[in-house]
Amino acid sequence: MTLSVQVQSDPPRNVARHAAPRSVVVLGATGSIGTSTADIIANSGGAFDVVAVAGGRDPIALARVARELGARFAALADPTGYAALKDALQGSGIEA
Repeated sequence: MTLSVQVQSDPPRNVARHAAPRSVVVLGATGSIGTSTADIIANSGGAFDVVAVAGGRDPIALARVARELGARFAALADPTGYAALKDALQGSGIEA
């Protein structure tokens, strides 16, 4: 059995090469899919503008992701972590 893989180096024709960044919100930013998404965004060369990130219960991890991605807003599902999130974002300009 032979497996052939073709790698396309040029973007598809329907994708603009110098398009404005796409605005995104990352839900579940501290989970496994969210952290994978954050890695893609961080390595996208400015293709994305992160408007907000949301996470479940870990305010410190959420604040880290928000800072790394340059989010403008961070929301935590667990209200008991709000104070810790605010403290972790202090001075960053990111709203919680």
